Amino acid sequence: MNTTKVPAAILVAAVVTALWSYAVAVSAAPKAKVAEKEAQEDEAADKADNLVRNPGFEDGKDSPAEWEQGADVEGVEYSWDKESGQTGKASLCLHKTANRYFPIAQWSQVVERKGEGKTLELSAQVKAEKAAKAIIDVIFLDKDDEAISHEWAAYIGAKGAKDPPANHDWKKYQGKVKIPPKTAKIQVALQIYGPGKVWFDEVRAAYPK
Repeated sequence: MNTTKVPAAILVAAVVTALWSYAVAVSAAPKAKVAEKEAQEDEAADKADNLVRNPGFEDGKDSPAEWEQGADVEGVEYSWDKESGQTGKASLCLHKTANRYFPIAQWSQVVERKGEGKTLELSAQVKAEKAAKAIIDVIFLDKDDEAISHEWAAYIGAKGAKDPPANHDWKKYQGKVKIPPKTAKIQVALQIYGPGKVWFDEVRAAYPK
């Protein structure tokens, strides 16, 4: 039987390589755990900072908890979609078949203003199907619940006459708005103006850190 001896240098190199790979794997494991822990802590902090209640629309019985459906609008269907969520199972949907931009249909929630922050960051995951114009609107209210002003945080759809409507899977929209003086409450409104269909999920409103 023929046998071939493996040179000692190759054996040493193989052992060194194996030991080095093991050392890298061992040293990387704690770092991966730390990174995972930090990500979980960041997620928990984001949830704690979020002024919006039930931001993923998972809670509720006959309707999504904490959210208010707007007035009935001819040609608009409101739905609490429990089969199409970006992260969980649920989302809020607005479907407008009427080829006009007014009146506006919306889902909304009013939150108390906290602190003296002068700006507010808004974001939401949005899915669109031939949506001509949808908005994440922020309405500022005084202590008597009277509207002071409003500002769009995000625009979904065609901004120009020749632009195509929004047509995409889940995508993050975000923006920052200024809080006017005498604001006591803030209304976050998920709106549809023009024809099309939009879904909203993971709505967030927070003061910048």
